[in-house]
Amino acid sequence: MALNLRITDDLDQAIERLAARWQLSKQAAITRAVLEADRREAGLSEVHALTRDALAHWADGLDQLSKL
Repeated sequence: MALNLRITDDLDQAIERLAARWQLSKQAAITRAVLEADRREAGLSEVHALTRDALAHWADGLDQLSKL
């Protein structure tokens, strides 16, 4: 699938730096950056959900501890 993407000069320079650092083409660097960001965000969403569940489960005990 083709995609046209308009970018600024600053963004193009950042992509070039990543591509050079990772020794990849600019296209491959963009692909890798997007996939890594997606995985990171999915992981953070899971951590946030687990934290909410844990806090709900342990709220009373944590409240008691905070009063000591």
